Amino acid sequence: MKKDIKKFLLIDNGQPFNLNTPYTDPLGGSETSILLLSKGLSDLGHSVIILTPNTVNVPEQKGNRLLHNINAMPSIIPEADFIIFNRNSLNEELYRSNKRLFCYCHDAYDQQHILSWMLEPKLVDRVEKFLCVSKWQKNTFHKYMKIPNEKMVVVGNSLDESLYYGYTERNLNKLMFAGIPYKGVEALKDLFEDICIRSKLDNLELHIFSSMGLYGSDDKEYEKQFSQLKKTKGVVLRSLESMKALAKELASSSLYIHPSTYHESFGMLTIQAQAAGCLPVLVNNGANTEVVINGETGFIVDGKTIWNSKCYNNFVNTVVALLNKDKNELYKHRLKAQTWAKQWSYIKVTQKIIKLLL
Repeated sequence: MKKDIKKFLLIDNGQPFNLNTPYTDPLGGSETSILLLSKGLSDLGHSVIILTPNTVNVPEQKGNRLLHNINAMPSIIPEADFIIFNRNSLNEELYRSNKRLFCYCHDAYDQQHILSWMLEPKLVDRVEKFLCVSKWQKNTFHKYMKIPNEKMVVVGNSLDESLYYGYTERNLNKLMFAGIPYKGVEALKDLFEDICIRSKLDNLELHIFSSMGLYGSDDKEYEKQFSQLKKTKGVVLRSLESMKALAKELASSSLYIHPSTYHESFGMLTIQAQAAGCLPVLVNNGANTEVVINGETGFIVDGKTIWNSKCYNNFVNTVVALLNKDKNELYKHRLKAQTWAKQWSYIKVTQKIIKLLL
């Protein structure tokens, strides 16, 4: 590696965080990915400055990582060799800088903060490469935003595999859902009740970790759904957890059920579930087929929407079949899932990104 390539500026204009946040408190997948990239760059000997909308306790220093307020961008840009930005429009400071710019976007093509600038050819031209988290995201960016294929490369998303080391006793009757409410909460009550009826098991549990509070909003829009779930036998509504605590919950669960009611640009929780040996059951939506080997590391049912009756029934029947499957066969699937997920280790993803930049 060239000695003069050593200072990275990472910009994330999403939710505020500090350098410990994903290990101590809940944090969205996009922000977590930026922090894991900073950790990877730091572990590989680089100097990293991260800019976020934090208003307190900044700047924060940990080793060769510095966390600073995003308002400090104009004064920090000159220090950087590379700039990687996410959830931040390509503003005047970035556009007029003489730095190499890379957009590491984690969101789907229909998000407003993407549409606000990616439809501008002049701004797109200024970006050297778009680092995409999946082929699905890359293809949709090309289709809907007309971003040239040669300006995009798929690097994936990251996980800290050290969180999945060690032994945790697994409850074979524990199912789990985690994620923002609009990704499946509305379907969970009916799905779980039908799973219980068709499996003829009366001791199943469904642990739900979901709230708009992850992004600073309330759950008023989903009040009815959460109220119904709270009254449903076997359903346990849980508080949002840190990445570290969630890893333990996944390791103690048998299946990760995700109706995928919104297209996943990657599916970080699906990767985390596999890393924990918690087999995901998903709808064929977004990038799901890229992050799961269907029938081996997880199970993807036919159909792109859970609201289709055939897709719905396939989903329920798949979960029921897995609940009744031989434990040794399930164990083989769990081992495959854990091995498969290792390719998204934050060090491996960071090395891939560095290779592209050099």
